[in-house]
Amino acid sequence: PIRVVRFALYIPYLLWEIVKANIAVSAVILRPSMPIEPTLTQVDSRVRSGLPLTALANSITLTPGTLTVRATDQRLLVHTLIPAAREDLFDGGLEKAIRFVFYGRESAAIPSPRERDDAEIVGGDEL
Repeated sequence: PIRVVRFALYIPYLLWEIVKANIAVSAVILRPSMPIEPTLTQVDSRVRSGLPLTALANSITLTPGTLTVRATDQRLLVHTLIPAAREDLFDGGLEKAIRFVFYGRESAAIPSPRERDDAEIVGGDEL
């Protein structure tokens, strides 16, 4: 029952992240120069496999500018279209929110992928 309540709190947060990402991607697309930087990023999350990892991967994919290509164990391979999307992924907001939903408030205090040095660019135009 408590997980359902935490999930109900997560939905508005996810919707807000989707709106923010829509605005960021739209702004980039509407610029004449279209400054996109597609990259593949590997993130080692602190979410165990199964339903929590699936929820995280799907939440990332729902957010415009990102697409989860592969999710195995605790590792995600994510395609990002713009640098802002990649930075949001490194900051780990969605990961913290998913940890809160499935594991409680204490697990939301785990550092972000950037702080843990658990995120790296593995492919893109610059490589």
